[in-house]
Amino acid sequence: MSRKLFSQRGDTWVGEFPLEGGWQKGRRGVRRKLCSAASLTHLSDIDRQLRLMDLYQKVQRDLLRDQERQKEIQRQERKDRRSWTVQRSGAHWLESAATDNTEITIKDYKRTIALYIEACGNHPLKEFSRQHYDKFLKHLKKQRGKQPGSTMAADTRNKFARQLQAFLNWAYEMEIIDRVQKLKKPKTPKKDMDTYEPEDLIKIRGRIEQRLERAVVDGNRREILNMKNAMRVWWLATYSLMRLGALWSLKLESINLDRGTIHIKSNSDLGWENKKKKWPIKPISPKLMSFLKDDLASRDRRENYFLDKGNGLPWYRFRGDISKLFGKLCEECNLPKLKPLHHGFRATMITKLLNEDADPQTVQQLADHDDLATTLSYRDSRKTKQQKAADHLNNLI
Repeated sequence: MSRKLFSQRGDTWVGEFPLEGGWQKGRRGVRRKLCSAASLTHLSDIDRQLRLMDLYQKVQRDLLRDQERQKEIQRQERKDRRSWTVQRSGAHWLESAATDNTEITIKDYKRTIALYIEACGNHPLKEFSRQHYDKFLKHLKKQRGKQPGSTMAADTRNKFARQLQAFLNWAYEMEIIDRVQKLKKPKTPKKDMDTYEPEDLIKIRGRIEQRLERAVVDGNRREILNMKNAMRVWWLATYSLMRLGALWSLKLESINLDRGTIHIKSNSDLGWENKKKKWPIKPISPKLMSFLKDDLASRDRRENYFLDKGNGLPWYRFRGDISKLFGKLCEECNLPKLKPLHHGFRATMITKLLNEDADPQTVQQLADHDDLATTLSYRDSRKTKQQKAADHLNNLI
C-alpha cells in the first residue's frame, strides 16, 4: 500500500516526508505541519489536493536544504577534528568517557593524556605514529614508582598503554585519525594469586561473632549494627562471589527467596552501575539460603537495603568504608594485609572452586568475568603442584 504524503490530523494538515536516504519499510517518515484545516475549507477537493501538494513540495525543499546544511556542518566538524591536538582531543575524550566511567577511571585517563603530552608534546593527534608511542613508553619507564628510588612498575605502564589504546580507538571512531592503532603493550610479570585460605574466612566470621556478642552485652547499638551488617557481608561475599559495589548497593527487594535468586541491579540513588550485566541473576546456595531466611525475618519494615542503617538508608555512604572495616577485622585476626573483600573473600573462593576442579566456565559466570582467561588466572596451579610435590617428599625417605 502506497504511503499518504499528507493527512488531516485534528485541525491540522500534516505532511510525511522520507527519511534521509529514502523511505524505509516499517518506519514512519518525518512529519511536518503544512497548514491549518480551516484555511482550506473554502476549496474544492481537487483544489485542496493541489494546494496541499504545493505546500508539501515547499516544505520538502526546506527539509532538503536543512539536510544539506546539516551535512555541511558535519563535514566542517570532521575537517575541524582532523586538526585537533592531543590535548584538545583528550578533553573531548574525557568528556565522553565521563558518562559511563568512575571518577577514579577518569582520573587515570587524565594522567595518561598528561604523561603522553610530557613525552611527545601537544602535536596534532592525526600525526600519531609508532615513534610517538616509543617515546611514551620510554617516558613511562622514567616515572617514579611507589617505593622510594624505584621506577614505574611494569603493570602500571601496561595500564597507561591500555588507556592510550582506548583513547586512540575513540579518536578513530571520531575520524580524528585515519586508522586503528594496535599498540603492543608492555609485558607484565606473572604474579601468583595472593589469597586467604577458607579457614581464614572462618576465623574472620568468628571475630565478627565475638564482637557482636560483646556489643550485645555492652548495649552498644552502633557496634551491634556494624557487626550484623559485617556478618551479612561475610555470607554474601563468601557464598555468592558478589563484588563490593553489588553488595553495598543491594536492595532487599532484589532478594527472592522463593526463586532462590539474587538480582544484581544498578542503583541510581548511590550512583552505582552494574556494568555489562552479563549474569545479573545469582543463585542462592543452601547455606546462604538458611542465613538469609533467618536474617530477612528479623528485619525492620523500614529497611530497604541488605546493608541498611536501620532506617532505609545504606549502611555506609561510601563503599570503601566497608573495606576499611574488613581490613581491621583481618588485622585483628592476624591475617596478611590484602584487599579484604576482593582477595580476601572473592579471590579466595574463586581459587578454591578452580583448585577443586569446578567447571571454569560456570565459575566465570558466577564471578561475572568478561572472559575465561580472567577466571583461569585465579587457578593457583603452581601452589597446588608444589603442595603435591611437597607431600610426595614424605614418601621418598
